[in-house]
Amino acid sequence: MPKRGKRLGWTDDAGKPTNQRFIRHSADPKRLFWEPAKAEDAKSAVAAVQDKNPEAVAEKVLGCIAKHCEISQADLLVEAKTMGIGAAACRGAINVLLDEEKITCIEKPRSRVRPEKFYSRVIRTTIPGGDQS
Repeated sequence: MPKRGKRLGWTDDAGKPTNQRFIRHSADPKRLFWEPAKAEDAKSAVAAVQDKNPEAVAEKVLGCIAKHCEISQADLLVEAKTMGIGAAACRGAINVLLDEEKITCIEKPRSRVRPEKFYSRVIRTTIPGGDQS
């Protein structure tokens, strides 16, 4: 309640005036209202939102790729699912990481089907003389 929160007379656990409180939807699905929430509820809600944040998803996918020297797209999708990342979000993160040149894609031919995609992390090193590879 940032604008006129002082009028509410809210205090925090230490008794100091505050204009912030954690609230949540009612636990009773038959009733529609807001009720006080515990800090733990708010932290888990924030964590859930951050897990859906594209940058956070990309970092998780990059971490997953970094654990392996090279990982197939199929295996990456399976591993991402175990971390709570859906296939569409994982593919989006892969595209972001490819655009940012943080990973590389290698396609290995297969007979009568599309090539299998493998991803690996791009490691940049500085060579004496200032060149990068």
